[in-house]
Amino acid sequence: SASGQSGSVLGAAGSGSGSTLYVYNMDASGYSSATINALDSIEMEMVDWGSADVAIAPGGTSSTAAGPSGSSASIDDLTAGDLTMTRFAPTLDDLTIGALSIMGNSPSSDGIMGANWDTDGISVSGCGYNVVAETVSTDWIAGSCSNSASPNNIILSDVDATYTGTMNAIYARNSKITIGEGDITMPSSFDKMSKASTNGNIVLIGVSQIDSSGTSTDCNSASDCDVSSSSSGAIYFGGLATVRVYKLLPSGKDYKADHTVQATTVDAGSALFTVGTHKTAGTNGEASVWVLTENDAGDTYTDHNLVAYGPSGQNETMVTDPWYPT
Repeated sequence: SASGQSGSVLGAAGSGSGSTLYVYNMDASGYSSATINALDSIEMEMVDWGSADVAIAPGGTSSTAAGPSGSSASIDDLTAGDLTMTRFAPTLDDLTIGALSIMGNSPSSDGIMGANWDTDGISVSGCGYNVVAETVSTDWIAGSCSNSASPNNIILSDVDATYTGTMNAIYARNSKITIGEGDITMPSSFDKMSKASTNGNIVLIGVSQIDSSGTSTDCNSASDCDVSSSSSGAIYFGGLATVRVYKLLPSGKDYKADHTVQATTVDAGSALFTVGTHKTAGTNGEASVWVLTENDAGDTYTDHNLVAYGPSGQNETMVTDPWYPT
């Protein structure tokens, strides 16, 4: 524990093969920065660095090597200033930080998974990242990749965003951003609440836009909220559907909790994309599943292929199956 200091709270300069970092239960406020270059493994738990900005660049800032991911990368319970991560894909839980910036190429397909993010903004300016987080408080959300062949996929649920800028609270370029159930509070002057630029897709499921006077509007269509897309971009709108999973026994239906459920939107008989992934719960094996209803071009959607799997087995219910609900 340390406080009232200046300069760097940590300089982990080791950047070669086999370099690792492990920090546990460190409380050191009053510093301005931290630098981490470990290449093989980075694990941090219960770390309070006050408002120090943290820069993580495995192998060093000039390196192009893939950084840690999966079981070799985790940050759990971090308080800091801005957090910049390059070529690094950790699990991220319980963050209280400034802006979160994710840069460079994703080191693997493992993805960045987590919950309870309190940030001043989220920017994914690298490429090929899969980011999934729940319970997110932030200012703005942006996904922008320079390579259309390696788009980012960002899925955030239970989002509370209060935008303080003058442009777009949500912005996507060569990226797909899904906001599942959330409120976006906008200032009195801005461009758009959501903007899908070149090859950008934004999916708003159960999202409300709140204006500067506090008036809330459900974003069920392009006419409800301030959105726009380019000729190669799109914005989708949707809501929640109730799905129950059961195993059919000779005695009747045995409803199953802890099973994964996915809904894939069907457009003109062809699968469009899977909207989200959910878990059933309770004695009735129920889940609230994200589904699409329309896009900003006016196309509407009513059908979804359903997939459920877990310890009791798996099931695919296609819109063409005779038991598909109507």
